[in-house]
Amino acid sequence: MGNGQKGEGNRERRGGFFTPDPFAALSLGLLLATLVLLGIPEHYAARRQAAYREAEQTLELMRRAAWAHYLRRGSFDGYPTATPPPTPHWRFGYGPCRDGVCLLRALGREGTPVAGATVVVTLRADGTAEVASYGF
Repeated sequence: MGNGQKGEGNRERRGGFFTPDPFAALSLGLLLATLVLLGIPEHYAARRQAAYREAEQTLELMRRAAWAHYLRRGSFDGYPTATPPPTPHWRFGYGPCRDGVCLLRALGREGTPVAGATVVVTLRADGTAEVASYGF
């Protein structure tokens, strides 16, 4: 074989390392770049989805509290008395809550995957709720 050493084929040996085949190195580089480029959007989509779930959980708690207020008093008037604390990705707020409708909002915090996004839950006096999201 090649230079007489067993198992080395036609590759040169220099200081303990084989000289790489340029085509193989280029192919490997392109393969790795493709895998990275395919994985990056999936990673960010998963992060946005997790952040959306975070807002969804807090908005559900807010909806239940607003509905409990309505059932006790027969109106959304005077609600809320406090807003939930912010989470790592969201700030929350109410309003207006009157005339048989209460709006619950989650606003994406700057510097997070959901910066500029908004999720709004519209709760009605008949107990129905609609969810709308913007900026995703």
